[in-house]
Amino acid sequence: MRFLLSAPLLAAAALALPFSAPRALVPREHPSLEGTHTLPFVTPNTEAAHTFAPMDHEPTAILVTCMDGRILPEEAFGIKAGTVNVLRNAGGRVAGAIPSILVSQVALGSHEIIVVHHTDCGMHKYTDAGIHEALESHYGNDTARPYTDSIAFNTFTSLNHSLHDDIRLLRDHPLINSTQVSGWAYNVTDGLLQRYV
Repeated sequence: MRFLLSAPLLAAAALALPFSAPRALVPREHPSLEGTHTLPFVTPNTEAAHTFAPMDHEPTAILVTCMDGRILPEEAFGIKAGTVNVLRNAGGRVAGAIPSILVSQVALGSHEIIVVHHTDCGMHKYTDAGIHEALESHYGNDTARPYTDSIAFNTFTSLNHSLHDDIRLLRDHPLINSTQVSGWAYNVTDGLLQRYV
């Protein structure tokens, strides 16, 4: 005999489990991940979960920065868990982060936005047209074009201009314009921040 549980019942059952129960289900070995870039994340996480303690999440600020792997915001800027909502994307541009910024402000109470772009950014080396061409070349025109034609990749030619443009976008946005905002450049060579806006 098979029992079917509705989604609400499954959710209630999951909430009734002790907090550590899901961790017990994570296998120590992950043969299906062998040779992938995922395994180096999963293994330390499984070990760290043994000493994990839930924490408060009351962010006072939002950090929008690039997804570049050379920038580790928590380390570079001394961010403590639960204090800042870190939003990352290619170039650290705010246009694509607006929905998350609004949620952070309304649902979580963040009241400051810090935008950090960086030197030697890949989005400074490319153009939107070049990225569109590369995608069409990789996937084929007919496959890529319906998905990429409407995407603005927000490449830029000047770090100074990209920061000023992003800060202007935030200050002009009707739902964000009363929020304190600042724009900074992170130097990937020496690890120093410099305020631009």
